[in-house]
Amino acid sequence: AMGQYWEVKADLERAQVTYTQLLQNTANTKVLSHARVGMKRVRDELARQREHDLHAAKAQPGSEMAGVLVLQPVGGDQRLAVAQGLAKVMQIDVYTARTRLPSQSWRLHRVGPLGELRYFGEQLRQHQVPCVWAAVEEVKGLPVFRVQAIQSAEAQVTVLCQNAHGQKGTLQLQWSEVSQCVLGSLPIYESVVDLGPWGKLQRKEATQDYAEVVDWHLHRRGCVLRFCDHTYRYREAAPLPGLWDPPTDGPLIAATAWKALKAGFEQAIAPPLQRDFTGFGESALDFIDLLPEIPAYLDLSRGQPSPWDAAFQLYSCLRFLAYTPPEKSS
Repeated sequence: AMGQYWEVKADLERAQVTYTQLLQNTANTKVLSHARVGMKRVRDELARQREHDLHAAKAQPGSEMAGVLVLQPVGGDQRLAVAQGLAKVMQIDVYTARTRLPSQSWRLHRVGPLGELRYFGEQLRQHQVPCVWAAVEEVKGLPVFRVQAIQSAEAQVTVLCQNAHGQKGTLQLQWSEVSQCVLGSLPIYESVVDLGPWGKLQRKEATQDYAEVVDWHLHRRGCVLRFCDHTYRYREAAPLPGLWDPPTDGPLIAATAWKALKAGFEQAIAPPLQRDFTGFGESALDFIDLLPEIPAYLDLSRGQPSPWDAAFQLYSCLRFLAYTPPEKSS
């Protein structure tokens, strides 16, 4: 009777819980029979509602555009409850949901039409599952300027940079304008010759180096400034006060200067560096080829394009789009 009452009140969640409790705890065959019928009725109605809401979401303008849905990390005692919410929305078992729920870094969970992903994202948030979603066109539309050198680093920062078309110019800003910093390490593959089975020589791709990238997010200006240790012009750069002087040539000198440059960023910029790209990148490699081409805005010496570059562009732009300004203390 209580299950039927909640059905009449259109509270199908409570009705489902009531019928489930009866099926688990009641021995009376007549009550069990009614509970099974009620459970089937509720599940059928929930499926109809889900299909109706999903169809309505897909009918919204722009819903056919390619999009991504990303799960944010959950740790500690919250994981079980959040995994149950993920399982319910995505219609999978709780064990599988726990394996897909990240604990330390963002994870690319699904790609597809934006309307469908928006529907799932809203449902996940209602069940306390932290997530973000965005259209690939939003990611591609965010301006990214490649920084060649910091020309001045006093009260006002002047950077030499170039836009997506290769046009060079300078940009002046205050340190306080950097609302978020994102760090990524991208593997650089090279073709090497190694001994294979039976001592035969074989050619394969192997990681020979890593390129580090730091993005400054300037939300008030709606753009990203991108630094890369492989392309930064150290000899043309101004020193950061008290940290490093313009170095001479040499890979060891450049590596030391880059380390000092990052330390200077962390000292001068209030938000801490976001360092969890690698986990996201590993989850994104299986999906990148399913998305429209995402320009990486990097000038790395590669024999062929690497999905890691596009994954970092996607990650940084998603971080930009999902940014929430910190609340001001009273």
